[in-house]
Amino acid sequence: MITKTKRVDLRASEADEKNLQLAAEKMGEKKISKVIFNSVKQVANKPIEYGIDRISIRHTLANIEYVKTYLQAFLDEFKIVTAQTLTRDELENIFSNIGKLGSTQILENSIKAVVSKKLYDQMVRNHSDMNVTIENIPAKDMTRLFELSDKLDNAPEIKLRFAGIYWFCYEVNEAGQVNIIQNEVDSLTDNYRFTATSPTELKKLSAIQDICESLNSLLKDPEVQAERIFDTVYFDSEARKFAPSGSYIKGPLMQPTILFEHYH
Repeated sequence: MITKTKRVDLRASEADEKNLQLAAEKMGEKKISKVIFNSVKQVANKPIEYGIDRISIRHTLANIEYVKTYLQAFLDEFKIVTAQTLTRDELENIFSNIGKLGSTQILENSIKAVVSKKLYDQMVRNHSDMNVTIENIPAKDMTRLFELSDKLDNAPEIKLRFAGIYWFCYEVNEAGQVNIIQNEVDSLTDNYRFTATSPTELKKLSAIQDICESLNSLLKDPEVQAERIFDTVYFDSEARKFAPSGSYIKGPLMQPTILFEHYH
């Protein structure tokens, strides 16, 4: 209880006291009271999630996994062709025009240029006594590299420009292994999670949650479909309030309802 002197009296079991002591040690606090107030402050200031765009999150995660698969396949094939790998920045540079008009030819030209440069640099390193020229570079079959780049270029989310490649979600290690950076993925998908933070938002959320719970309860009635749920009520403009509709009470909810002001 909270007294007029702003003291807070709490009854704690032995287990509660042990947990509080452990929390104090982890937080570097000497006083258990500070642990309690700091914890309460964290909870009070924590945003409350009220909605999730599950479809966008699902599409984003699918995009990230799809791109990883084909980037890895591209790197593996690149290593077969050149006996070398690529950095993430080099990959991003190759695919910088992905999904754009004329991208197929641009990608093929980029791949040819990078393969040629890698082979040229390799020959210079291995044959320092030679005057290496472009003509000395052996011809390589890049058909598979072109096929893999086309797979990336024609991914629906990329081709239609709903999304590009989320480069910040990937890293490439020295062995040429593509890894997903999970904390970056989490930050990206957090954009599709909606939270209330300010006192005004929290007040609105509290009010609308009651309505949502009532609507969810109505959906337990097999007669009520989500797309017809607002046919269960009508708005009385004179009384400025919603009331149950006759189409729901008398039923069934078969045809679109004409909502008259005094229809009961």
